[in-house]
Amino acid sequence: MSYFNASEYKSKVFSTENSVKDGESMQEKISQMQKAFELAHDVRKFEIGLFWRRGTYYWAFILATFTAYFAVINKMTGCKDFSFSTMSNLPWLSKIALLLISFLAFFFCLSWALVNKGSKFWQKNWEAHIDMLEDDFSGKLYKTFLNTESDGFEKCPFSKKAYDYSVTKITMLGSIVLTCVSFLLILFHIVLLFYKNIRQWDFSDCIPILITIAFLVLGIFVVCELLLCKGNTESKDTSNKWYQR
Repeated sequence: MSYFNASEYKSKVFSTENSVKDGESMQEKISQMQKAFELAHDVRKFEIGLFWRRGTYYWAFILATFTAYFAVINKMTGCKDFSFSTMSNLPWLSKIALLLISFLAFFFCLSWALVNKGSKFWQKNWEAHIDMLEDDFSGKLYKTFLNTESDGFEKCPFSKKAYDYSVTKITMLGSIVLTCVSFLLILFHIVLLFYKNIRQWDFSDCIPILITIAFLVLGIFVVCELLLCKGNTESKDTSNKWYQR
């Protein structure tokens, strides 16, 4: 495996010693690069389609687990007195069942977040290939964007004007938030499981405060991350950006 930077891209990807010995013409070299350019576009579009299809697949599992969670709570409590006291007095097996469903929700949410990261990597991989090749075939079209600092664009989410927020980054943030919420749900049911053993600490008085703090921190994190979900941003450091198997 060898690592190389952007300046070595074409020589590493399209030039070999054998091709020179065989007398490969410049025209053949250009044809090879053009085919690679078209293939990169096609695979990029394919990866974007997979990104959304995979999301739909995991949404089905996530929706099913959360639906099952609330259905089980409704069956166990009858929604007559949905309180911490009622939840803590549920039978031990009921608490285990809710904890298990919470864990499944966390598993699917975390899996979705990781799948999103993997899909985004391959999308960026083929976009990087297009960036390196497009100058020779379509100019700088792919890497030329409207300036969102000019009139007609607005970063504020409550404005009707457009802005180049990254749709995939926002989706990835949604999967991270759901993962955090489902993890908090697991912690909640672990507390319920052992609540009778720690009741003498008056821990129940701290529950609303802890939940409020957790959701405040999560809310601040979500808002800050959403506002930072700008698209079309690349690192200026291109050293060893690529590697070859």
